[in-house]
Amino acid sequence: MKSKVYALMALVCTVVVFGSCSMVGEEKEKTYSYVQAVAFKYEKGGEYGMMNLNGEVIVEPRFENEPTEASCDRFFAQDDDGLWELYTLEANPKLVNDEKYSDVGAFVDGLCPVTQENSWPMYIDTEGTVVFEAKEYNGKNIIKARNFQDGMAAFQTEDDLYGFFNEYGEVVVAPQYYMANDFYDGKTIVYKPMKPGKDEDSREWAVINKNGQELFSTKLSRMKPTLDGFENDLTLVSSKNGNKYQLINSKGEQVHTLNDVNSTHEMWDGLINYEDEDYYEGIMDIEGNVVISPEYKNITWHGGPVVAYDNDESEFYILGKKGEVLNSFEAYKLWVPTNKYIGYKDRLLFYPDTTQGYFLDGQGNKLESSIIFRTASGESMGLSATDYNLGELFAEKLMMTKDGLLGVKVNDDLSEIDDTNVFWRNGDVDEEDDNKTAILKGSYLGCDYKIYIMFTGDIFDKDTRVRSIVAVIDMPHRHIDKFREAVTKKVEQLAKFFKKMEMFGSQGKAYLVNGKNVGYFISDGKDDALVIYFGE
Repeated sequence: MKSKVYALMALVCTVVVFGSCSMVGEEKEKTYSYVQAVAFKYEKGGEYGMMNLNGEVIVEPRFENEPTEASCDRFFAQDDDGLWELYTLEANPKLVNDEKYSDVGAFVDGLCPVTQENSWPMYIDTEGTVVFEAKEYNGKNIIKARNFQDGMAAFQTEDDLYGFFNEYGEVVVAPQYYMANDFYDGKTIVYKPMKPGKDEDSREWAVINKNGQELFSTKLSRMKPTLDGFENDLTLVSSKNGNKYQLINSKGEQVHTLNDVNSTHEMWDGLINYEDEDYYEGIMDIEGNVVISPEYKNITWHGGPVVAYDNDESEFYILGKKGEVLNSFEAYKLWVPTNKYIGYKDRLLFYPDTTQGYFLDGQGNKLESSIIFRTASGESMGLSATDYNLGELFAEKLMMTKDGLLGVKVNDDLSEIDDTNVFWRNGDVDEEDDNKTAILKGSYLGCDYKIYIMFTGDIFDKDTRVRSIVAVIDMPHRHIDKFREAVTKKVEQLAKFFKKMEMFGSQGKAYLVNGKNVGYFISDGKDDALVIYFGE
């Protein structure tokens, strides 16, 4: 079971199993692993190759852009246009097909979510053949499709609800959840949409099986999950204020209460990585017995070597199962493999400085097979998002008219905003007294948005009027041009003439329509936010 706490470090690497695309039996049930190899390079500015978790070169450097992690003897690499191509994992990689992909996940049990230009997500096999498409469910577009995990793959619809496919492409859990984790041991934790007018603590979460049956359900105000899933039918939860931690089973029944615990991070093989009340970390068993005393500020452990360090992160310690120090290093980083790496728990990635790294065994000894290589970020792929005319669809959804945006008109009565348009139905309205702004937040087709409605008067006064409207949309960079074209076409149909102006540090065009300025502005910020402005 993986924890939400730990993210992958810079380079993450893998295995040496070839000719097989999935594991069987107990090993697969415990690890749910899939990564075989990752990208590396010998020198700064050099090309990328592929290597396994023994530090052995599989593919000598030949790729200008960093490839994805490899699984099922396959990996993706980008061409000069930034599109992904599918390759075989061997000394001389071969293109599997002639297709190019705008977004890719990873192969798990032989299936991988991908998206082509102007397409919805689809799942392909290792030969690049489309097994099934993930276009829509009950009239709602599917905007994201995740990797398979334990024979199930989560997907998200345009109304921000999650469901699950099985390996045949059948929807076995209908999209009805606000958030969903991956399956482990045949179960997963899901979160239900929040009821109108309620706060976050009233949100319900549930444990479901592969048939979509809810085994247990409760509110966050009663207990909160601290892990993504289950191990041997157990998971960890905390009370609302986080001062009490318990192990429960999938029926919600309390199995053990953990004492003197400030927080929990990870659970593997019946052992729990925890933090005590003095904020030091250790490891205890599922009955609350301390196995490794909490003596370090940080312990990283995923079922293999235990790595600890204090506030000074340059000194790392490799601990034995009872907390004894097996080895110590001064290093820039010491990375511990997670459960994505097939059969290689007993590995460490050692960075003596920021420029190079190599592999150690679980005792801290350098592997003879491990080459010295430069740090690579490791393209970790987990889902594929829609690429289907997103810019044009979003521009259409803005409902641009000569008087306003999203069904709201300048000079509208502000008290009517809540019921104006279903585009906001999942949004929350806040008041910022100083700026006299109502903010509505939500998501459409996977793009987060905020609608800023500037007004005069009090927000609760029925005579309050809308002064101007700004929509800020976070959209993938590849859709910006189409979005700009669609917005330009629509506005120019409405406008009598335009003038150049600047807003929020971005250049744009301001159009004059019926005596009102109507402008749109494209931000050049890192988040590729697009700003639409309507107002006097």
